[in-house]
Amino acid sequence: MTVRERLRKDRPMTAMTIRVPEDVLRDLGVVTLRRGFESLPALVRAYVGQGLRKDLAKDPAHPEARLAEAEALLRWVRDEILEFEEDGDWSERIDAFLRPRPTKQSSTTEEP
Repeated sequence: MTVRERLRKDRPMTAMTIRVPEDVLRDLGVVTLRRGFESLPALVRAYVGQGLRKDLAKDPAHPEARLAEAEALLRWVRDEILEFEEDGDWSERIDAFLRPRPTKQSSTTEEP
């Protein structure tokens, strides 16, 4: 799902019921107000969405992983540009970042 699709307000929804301890519910209410959410369900949806995107970003085959990698690259470039203003030469840092990184390979055994 693209970011644009994710931000659509008219996406189909399904109701869900969960049981949580009362103290957690009170804390969620406080955080809802502090963070400026319109309702408790909106905060819970935001928490679920953040956690879900974080987990999906760990799967290299999922588009979220590519998005997370692009966001990491943008943060790195921003930080390097700020540092460049201090020390001047950052071409080696870019080359180091762009070098292929080793990927985890699942160990499989072939049967004869």
